[in-house]
Amino acid sequence: MKISAKEKKDLNNLIKELTGFQQRLSKFDYVKDREDFFKEMERFKGFIRKQADEKLYKNFEKSKSFPEFKRFFRKMEEYYERTLEAIEAVGLMTQSRTNSSNINFFQHISSKHVQVTYEQIKNELNMIDLKKRKRFVMVGIGPLAESVLFLFENTDALKIVGLDNNQEAIHISSEMIKSIINTPRIELIHCDGADYDYKNEDVVLVANFCARKSKVLDRIVETGKNGIQIILREPVFLINLIYREATSGINPRLAIVDEIYFDKTKAKSLLLEKLDY
Repeated sequence: MKISAKEKKDLNNLIKELTGFQQRLSKFDYVKDREDFFKEMERFKGFIRKQADEKLYKNFEKSKSFPEFKRFFRKMEEYYERTLEAIEAVGLMTQSRTNSSNINFFQHISSKHVQVTYEQIKNELNMIDLKKRKRFVMVGIGPLAESVLFLFENTDALKIVGLDNNQEAIHISSEMIKSIINTPRIELIHCDGADYDYKNEDVVLVANFCARKSKVLDRIVETGKNGIQIILREPVFLINLIYREATSGINPRLAIVDEIYFDKTKAKSLLLEKLDY
């Protein structure tokens, strides 16, 4: 179906803006220019969060430019998030080792990005009956494992397992958590979420940045018990440029029970449940 002249103009303007971000970000050396890189990534993310035109997004998704932009910006976002979280984790380790008692995680983080994630999980857990759900798995914890720490601090969960297929992320998270708390309730495992056995788990949280979301969901259906619940973070509109989505062609054994929109142009979280059949 042909698009109108105005729609074509809007699409060209969007591609022009994104090309500008791509060119500027490509010039930075990740190590020497980290501060400038971070600032430009924040500008980029602010820009894509404001794009709420569904028709424009659909036209852009069909364009030849879309796959290239996805590859580029997802790579940039992965470096940005992992570096930012690693910096926060090191900062928390430093603070915790200079205090006589355990620190409150949320009060000691400086990144707005991490604070938003911490608030996000608070709202996500409102969709769950926490009295009946005592075993949690977080797929894609990153170097900071903020969701794991939130579950530890704010629920009576008996077991909280954090998974990541990046060995460095597991190492940093493990060292950071050990510096804050000593508890058998938390276990971090170097593992691809698409290979984990979910037979004993009650709730699985799947991170926005999880690279194999659909494969993880299939694995939960394959190994998880009937009634296991999943909190799935999904991108909205242009946020698809930095995060992967999995609800297209979702496994038929999974039913959408509830959903929360944190911002119509930012993200949504779905509550899925494995059906008993």
